[in-house]
Amino acid sequence: MAARRLNAFERVVARLCQAGVTDSKKLAELTQLHPDLCNQVLLMLHQRRLVDRQGRLTEQGTAALKGEAWDISMSKVVHVFQDPFGDAAGQGLWPAVREELAYANVDYGSGGKPQLRAKLRRDSPSVLPLVPYVRDLSRPRRPSPEAILAASRQSLRAQTEHEGTVRDRVPSAHVGRVSFIEDRPEAVLLIAGLRLPEDALSGGDWEVLDPFTHRPSAWLKDRMRTRAADDAGLAALIAELEGELDPADAALRQEEYRRERAQAAHRVESRSGPWISDPQHAKVFGLLTEIEAGLAEAEALGGFGGRRRQAAVNDAGKLLEHVFAQVYETYPLNKAYRSMLGGELGPEILAERLGDAVRILAAESPLPMGLTRQSSDQVARAAAGYLPSLRAGLVTALLAAAEHPGHPLRSALEQVPYLCDLLDGVAQLRNDGAHQKDLEPTQPRATDVLELVYWTVSALLSPSTTRKRTLDAPIPQQLADTGA
Repeated sequence: MAARRLNAFERVVARLCQAGVTDSKKLAELTQLHPDLCNQVLLMLHQRRLVDRQGRLTEQGTAALKGEAWDISMSKVVHVFQDPFGDAAGQGLWPAVREELAYANVDYGSGGKPQLRAKLRRDSPSVLPLVPYVRDLSRPRRPSPEAILAASRQSLRAQTEHEGTVRDRVPSAHVGRVSFIEDRPEAVLLIAGLRLPEDALSGGDWEVLDPFTHRPSAWLKDRMRTRAADDAGLAALIAELEGELDPADAALRQEEYRRERAQAAHRVESRSGPWISDPQHAKVFGLLTEIEAGLAEAEALGGFGGRRRQAAVNDAGKLLEHVFAQVYETYPLNKAYRSMLGGELGPEILAERLGDAVRILAAESPLPMGLTRQSSDQVARAAAGYLPSLRAGLVTALLAAAEHPGHPLRSALEQVPYLCDLLDGVAQLRNDGAHQKDLEPTQPRATDVLELVYWTVSALLSPSTTRKRTLDAPIPQQLADTGA
């Protein structure tokens, strides 16, 4: 744990800030230090969240002046967002938590209406947003620490549903205290986009894109519907979206959708066998059907099917996460092991036990870097059944397989020794599509992912049928290259 105490310069400047002296020139005059040095000390105090933007001491700054050390490595500064139209108690937080904010450039035209430019260039086209109608709006009161932690968990859950790893990960365990940097909330305008997807089956399938992830948000859609009752402009916009698809076209789309899903379900049943129809595997059956249907649509679209191929890869990641979680319910880690993973010695214990697991399982190749870089906190959450990602779920399965001689992952690795590389490649392919918008999987690569998913699902949930299957030779190299 990295801890720090105030040095002599920081302590003098912090004392003066506590007394209300926050101007660098005044600080230089009183301390006989160079103004640039005073500016630098103020900047460091602010970066470490010991003073706020006005130079006033925060709770952490006051504690530091009393001689307390603070943990640099574990402290994290995040932004949470209160909905001014939320509940009367003022606890209505968006399910979004961010360490940094991205700002749009604003031009104010005639009448003071804001025009937004998404790019930094002055000649980039501007967009006239629909600003919510506001009446008698007051600042919400400070949210409780419990509400902030709940929002962070919701944010993490929403992001994990789409991505194998989460870049803006906020600690949801081992939180000792929530401190506020500002006394009053700062007003910001969040931009959300409304659209009717090209594959919508009815006018009611319009989506609201989250301002942070740029992905459809069911929570925001519900908020928009509620706000439309008091906002005529927003209500008119929603009505316009819902009217873009007439009833006749909607009926044709729905019929085509049912036909494609029926064909995809038949392919899943034919390839998997009778066991897939068991009600306990309903989610697996449903996701396999969506992947099959999505790839069929992508193949029909040719060069324009990239978005559907990426959606199929994302669904493949979700399916594998679900399968590993389902297997873990049958073959869990012992409770003492889970407790050690979440403790202070977690990283060391994880690395040691993962090495032991590789030796016990007699893995012929080293684990890919994507798996060895998983933190003990991620693996501990996966072991607790809370927000597992594909990589964390796979690491947890490896640890559990070392404990349980009958674990199906053991026989799967005996048949395909490079299986971990293949699965890590799927996670990487999924992440690449999430973080690099212009990178979409090719049809052959997406088909390879489907073959791998069929084999893995069968190996872990119905091992007796897996012996009849083999993975084609080209699949390992392509997916392993993806994760490199």
